[in-house]
Amino acid sequence: DYQIGKKHYLAGFSAGAHLAALQALKHGDGDLLGCIAVAGAYDLSGAYDLAPEETQGYLRAFLGGTPEEAEENYYQASPMNFISPNATKFLIFHGEEDELISVNESIKLKDKLLEQGADVTIFTYPGGHGVPPEHLEEVMDYITDFIN
Repeated sequence: DYQIGKKHYLAGFSAGAHLAALQALKHGDGDLLGCIAVAGAYDLSGAYDLAPEETQGYLRAFLGGTPEEAEENYYQASPMNFISPNATKFLIFHGEEDELISVNESIKLKDKLLEQGADVTIFTYPGGHGVPPEHLEEVMDYITDFIN
């Protein structure tokens, strides 16, 4: 046996942040200690409206159409719809000039988590879709503090 503990964190960047948040909020359990989400989309209907055409094409392919054509699919795939008072703690990062996924996605997630009484920290930084090298050390410090 590998003697790996069941307690864990989820983390992801971009689509991975979306999936980590969806898993944490829709299917999280007592073994989940927290979620680290970097530059994700959390309300896919809203994100669709603001996304570049190429990204809209990916969302249509992934979810079977536009938000109007596949409303239930967008609902079920949007982490924002599954926030509850017992949500796990979140650490959110997002670039303020992200043109692929608006920083407003992360701000809305933070606001809704706080409304439900969740423990949430958000760090926004100058830059686009990703963590600029000059902020990597600060981001790693946030993550270390979050996990410890």
